[in-house]
Amino acid sequence: MIVADAGPLIVLLKINKLSILKELFGTVNIPIAVHDEITVRTKEKADFSKIEWLKPTRIKEDGDYKLLEELVDKGEAEAIILAKELRATLLVDDAKARKYAALLNVDVIGTLGLLKLTKKHGLLASVREAIKDILDQGYYIDNRLVVKLLEDAGES
Repeated sequence: MIVADAGPLIVLLKINKLSILKELFGTVNIPIAVHDEITVRTKEKADFSKIEWLKPTRIKEDGDYKLLEELVDKGEAEAIILAKELRATLLVDDAKARKYAALLNVDVIGTLGLLKLTKKHGLLASVREAIKDILDQGYYIDNRLVVKLLEDAGES
């Protein structure tokens, strides 16, 4: 089971790899704040509104949520709490959100880790091409991370 933050969903949409989430996990849980975030822009709203396997889910706003809301953005805070409530892995790239999720014993994977997992399951031919597509969209990825990921994926 997985809970996704907005950033990875948007990146995967832009590189035409969003379907890997469905192939790996079936349903992807997203908190209401993330749903709102990914449907703000007209184009993205049209793209995301067609996806039945994205499941908007309300969280219980407990003390952990109130604290997290002060430390990270609302979508990330809700995503961390939802992953904790569902005992699910959290798909998030933001370093600060990853740190707080780990403090709450939430398993975390990022977009790059997801690409590696997807290749391992035979659902992605080339991590290198996916990274190129991400970079072509204007995203930054530390070169040391790219080298390590490609090595781990057997593409060095």
